[in-house]
Amino acid sequence: MWQHHFEVNRVNAENLDLAADAVLIHDPQPIPLVEFRKGGKWIWRCHIDAANPAGQVWGPLSRYGNKYDAAIFSVAKFARAMPIDEFVIAPSIDPLSDKNRELSEDEIRETVQRLQIPPDRPIILQVSRFDSSRTRSALSRRTGLRRNITTVSSFSREARQRMTRKERRC
Repeated sequence: MWQHHFEVNRVNAENLDLAADAVLIHDPQPIPLVEFRKGGKWIWRCHIDAANPAGQVWGPLSRYGNKYDAAIFSVAKFARAMPIDEFVIAPSIDPLSDKNRELSEDEIRETVQRLQIPPDRPIILQVSRFDSSRTRSALSRRTGLRRNITTVSSFSREARQRMTRKERRC
């Protein structure tokens, strides 16, 4: 699994300008990008519980995480002692950013058509990472819906191919 993360980040690094004064990496998945560092200050934003992770998770994360200049944790109880500067900053959302504006009916219709999402089926938007607690069956148990659940994951190659560059960034 970790080799896959590294390879995905290697490909992403080829398409990113990593020669910046400061680079902020958010989430565990892109943490290997630090291996392709070209200078500047690198900060890792961690919102998962690093204080009590599974051993097979923290080992690889810390090997990359310790190469950053600093780490930001979402809450103090998720922090873990690291040999770099650490900060606790609560998550924040800019309600006025373009990503948070209301979409027009035309934009919704066009996106649903382009992504080939059946318009006659209920849509459940799950804004989170996908892991074992967020699978289709877990979602079904939490919502009470037993069938006709369509999930679109950030890892769905087919959906990503149909998405525009702007939609993938959002």
